[in-house]
Amino acid sequence: MSIREHPPLGGGGGGGGGVLPYTEGYLNVRFSTDTGAFGNLTHTLEKDIPSGAPTGYTFPYGLFSFNVTQVNAGSTIKVTITFPDKIPAGSEYWKYLGGKWVNCTSLISDNDGDNVLILTLTDGGLGDADGLANGMISDPGGVAIKGASTLTTATMRIGQKSYTVGSSTSNMDVAPYVKNNRTYVPVRYLAYALGIAEKDVKWDAATKTVTLTKGSTVVKLVIGSKTLSKNGIASQMDVSPETTPPGRTMLPARWVAEAFGATVTWNKTTQTVTITY
Repeated sequence: MSIREHPPLGGGGGGGGGVLPYTEGYLNVRFSTDTGAFGNLTHTLEKDIPSGAPTGYTFPYGLFSFNVTQVNAGSTIKVTITFPDKIPAGSEYWKYLGGKWVNCTSLISDNDGDNVLILTLTDGGLGDADGLANGMISDPGGVAIKGASTLTTATMRIGQKSYTVGSSTSNMDVAPYVKNNRTYVPVRYLAYALGIAEKDVKWDAATKTVTLTKGSTVVKLVIGSKTLSKNGIASQMDVSPETTPPGRTMLPARWVAEAFGATVTWNKTTQTVTITY
């Protein structure tokens, strides 16, 4: 499994919380507890979860694992999980314990179709992975939503003009490259990889501005500028878009993809960028 680790978050016994991005950018899943302190938060992407997951369900946010410490031995706590999107009513909560998938939907005390789930976890009980009433609750689980997976995966390799979106392979006219430890991809093909229609890719030669639109999200970038605008809100990148012969606009793949809520992973061995959304 590919697990992304995060340092401990949270505070003292009066309550704690943490933010664990399921992408490295704009979309966040937030945790809070009515008592104790969070620590050892980790995240596993859906594509990397263990085999044998319940059929007919997807795990769009993958699996999360965390510890809540500084609780009274044997006590019960409530953990609130806030997602960036609504969770359909009737969704389930599954854990992967001891090499097996366990349905722990009974732990959900609030699942009314909004973007908030509340888990009731008991130290040493079903909601505690170590099964011990020792003042620490360990929870490795994820929200399972009924229906086939709607995730799309695109891959691009440094120095190669071919790229894939789902099961389809196409060719770019300029190959991706790495500069300042960032992967640059031709704007039009990055847009296609993100499911952005050609008509929604705009270029303003006078201001050297690229505008990408998908649904309600509008992202603007300017050649030579490190400022990225998303729906009118500016943020700073660590690199800037540029042009390369024969006059192609090249954008930093991670910054743009994450602005549209995609997950970006980098395989150093194969020099491959994978975009999932």
